[in-house]
Amino acid sequence: MTQAKILFSSPRFAAQDLVVLVASSGEFYRLAVLSRGHDALSTLPPRDDIEDLIISHEEDLKVDDVTGDLSSELVVLSGTPTEREQQRLAAKHEAEKEATEKQIRARKARATARSKRKDGLCNAQGLTRTLSQIVIDAGDPPYSDDWIERCHEVNWKIKESSQIRLFQQYPEFFEREPQPHESLSTLANLRNPNELEGIVFTGVIRIGSSASEKFFQVIQRYLSDRARQERSRRDSII
Repeated sequence: MTQAKILFSSPRFAAQDLVVLVASSGEFYRLAVLSRGHDALSTLPPRDDIEDLIISHEEDLKVDDVTGDLSSELVVLSGTPTEREQQRLAAKHEAEKEATEKQIRARKARATARSKRKDGLCNAQGLTRTLSQIVIDAGDPPYSDDWIERCHEVNWKIKESSQIRLFQQYPEFFEREPQPHESLSTLANLRNPNELEGIVFTGVIRIGSSASEKFFQVIQRYLSDRARQERSRRDSII
């Protein structure tokens, strides 16, 4: 949403009225389209979000003009050069100590997980038992490429079988398809009746599904129209 606010505030995109929002995880994603006049754009985004997202050398934008004076946010080391070096080394030592403790905790967590897999191995069957045995035999990293490939292959088969069951049980939730001749403008007009400033997303879509292909076509049509308009604009200037 913050990206959309910054885009709509940019003079470079003054003629653009729609933006596609994507929420994704792995091979699944959800789509929404935000219009320039959407209620969700009625409030300013947090200053930190603006600082993280404004990276432009083509426009005459100054971060201070948008976020205010940043000097109060800076951590300035004080003291003599020797004292500053001591502070730097102390910070480095603390970071290394924290990293070591994190590795120890991760190693203990892996050992505990392997122990639980061993205890439950007699009750496991099929691909679940195969995956557990692979993890038990692997021990601690570094892992070989062969192990990673075997683990990924079995894990993917397990995941794929569970996905098929979910798709069969909740097809509408996962496979929300665009209506005939639906456009980005149609999607942009969706509103959540319980939250006027909210953004309405489609159902969960799986990459490679028929719904995904249809949504890609909708977006491609919109982008093609935008590109055609931009070419016409440039030709008229020339």
